[in-house]
Amino acid sequence: MESFGVSNPLSLQEAQDLIKQRCQSWDASNLAQKFIDKKGEDWFYRTLLGWSGMLHRHIFEDILSNAGEVRESDDANEGIVEFGLPVKNLSEKNDCSNGRFSGVTPERIFLCLQEAFSYLKPEEEDPLKQAAIFYQQFIRCHPFYDGNGRIGRFIVEAYLWSYSMFIDWEKMSANTRWIKQLNYCHRKSNLTDKRPYNFALKWWIHHLRKFCFRIPSDFE
Repeated sequence: MESFGVSNPLSLQEAQDLIKQRCQSWDASNLAQKFIDKKGEDWFYRTLLGWSGMLHRHIFEDILSNAGEVRESDDANEGIVEFGLPVKNLSEKNDCSNGRFSGVTPERIFLCLQEAFSYLKPEEEDPLKQAAIFYQQFIRCHPFYDGNGRIGRFIVEAYLWSYSMFIDWEKMSANTRWIKQLNYCHRKSNLTDKRPYNFALKWWIHHLRKFCFRIPSDFE
């Protein structure tokens, strides 16, 4: 809020309350219908990119001056952002523990998003697997300074809804195991040898699958 201030700033508590209220008002059905409609590839990419910016703008309008905009190289610190918790005694042995990461550089954001969105193409045989990879890559890309997790989870919710599926995020977040699995993927994603990353993805998908359920027909 200090770096991207607005003319009539809210207090931190007011901003947090407003963000929570806005996120609770989201309805994934409109975006879910877009997946069901199964449009062309160019449309598909533009739509998801547009929804990402729209969701960010909805969360942070009148809170941040850059609401709806991805990081840019002429921002402070050349648009580089860090996320995650500070590294504590990180070693190869406890490699999947929480650690701090940097989002991709601003000039790579759109290519990174395009790759992440490519996993959400319609008519997939295993939509949960595709959603899991998308979410990990979207968070690793970290296109916005804040709100990436909320936006990524909303898009996953809409995508899985189009397959009559959902993830119980609240239940999954009851402990930090999911964060450790996700961070394990982040840590392996930049290696030249992709085998460790693919192994990490396997366990991230396996973990997410435990919290994925079918939507009862009465609620579809």
